[in-house]
Formats: sequence, C-alpha cells, structure tokens
Amino acid sequence: MQAAALITAAGLSTRFNTAHSQQKKELISIDGMSSLHRCVSQCILLPYIKLIIITHPEGDKFMLEHISSLSLQYENTCKIVPISGGKTRQDSVRKGLEAMRPYSPEMVIIHDGARPWITSELIDNTYREALKTGGAAPGLPSRNALKNIDKNNIITEHHERGKIVEIQTPQIFRYEQILSAHRKASKSAKQYIDDTEVYTDYGGNVAVVPGDPDNLKITYRTDLKEHV
Repeated sequence: MQAAALITAAGLSTRFNTAHSQQKKELISIDGMSSLHRCVSQCILLPYIKLIIITHPEGDKFMLEHISSLSLQYENTCKIVPISGGKTRQDSVRKGLEAMRPYSPEMVIIHDGARPWITSELIDNTYREALKTGGAAPGLPSRNALKNIDKNNIITEHHERGKIVEIQTPQIFRYEQILSAHRKASKSAKQYIDDTEVYTDYGGNVAVVPGDPDNLKITYRTDLKEHV
C-alpha cells in the first residue's frame, strides 16, 4: 500500500467544552459537515491514500456511529477503520500505527481530526516532500517573539524568530520509521508534543513545507468564529 492516513480524534475535548455544552469537537458541524468528515473528504481526494485509521475515545458510541457512517459512504473509495485511542495522543498515535501493520503502507499521513480546514493540496505538497526526506510537516513563521520562562515566569531565554516555525498537521513519515520511533518513545519517560519530535528523536529528518494560515486547529469554541 502506497499510503495510509491516521486521523486522531481520541481526545476528550476538555478545553472545547463548557459546563453548558458537552460535545466532541471532531463532531461539530461546520458548513453542514463534521470536522472529522471534512478531514476524511480531503484525504480521499488523493488516490494514493487507500486506508484511513481514525482513533476515538473507547466506548464513545456517537464517534463509532459517525465513523461507521463515513466508512459506508466511502467504502468504494477508501477503507476506513476505527481504533480505540490511548490515554494520551502519543499512545493513540502508536495504537493507530500498530493497527496499520497488516496493510504495510510505505508512508503514513498523521492529521488532527480537529483541523477541519485541511486541503488535499496541503496534504499532497507535504507528502511529496516526505517522499524525498523521509518526513515532512507544514509550518508557518511565528508572528510573535518567543521566550523561555522559569517556574517563576521570569524570561530565561530569547529565540531568534526567523528560525522558529509553528508546525501544523498533516505530518507525514515513512511508515516503518515512525512506527519504530513510536515504539521506542513509548519506553521513554519523555512526553512528546507531536510526531515530528518523536521522529527526529530517533534518527529521522523532517522537512518543513509552507503551511496554510487557514489550517487552524479547533481547541476552544472561539476558534470556530463564523464557521458555524
């Protein structure tokens, strides 16, 4: 198999929810289509993606019903498989990668299910770079001055803004290498922020391609703005 996609949607949406409204952000409707569905719809436009693994909270019947619906809708185009996630995003990604083992994809596309404004063009641009480098991710120049602080909130280090990028998903890697890296990372006490960090910690190189300012991640309800 040339490529598979792993869409992460196993989080609890804690920062998105309020005392008055509880909802999985991946299921929120945006212009008549759920965030998760929008991610899937862009993946299936690319003929080299033949498998999509979607992580979900264990026992979440609404997520399972929605994934089942997507699987039926696109059964003639792409195989869509739900996988119960782990306690952390890192655990969920590793479980998703392990579930791909029987299909032996060459490349894997890892994307946040809460980034609904992804485009097939951004996936494809990142994919083509990953084929050359082994790993690739879209990034945007930082607009702010970035600092390190200590436990007392005192600035301890200043960063040169021109050398800093804000990394988005999709993050795309050679499958065997990212699986091996995640297996090793699972035995470490370190908690990883994203998959580029896992990949580079265990010997991989990750190139950065131009990101998309519209490729936002939904974290808080205010992130939706005029989209719902």
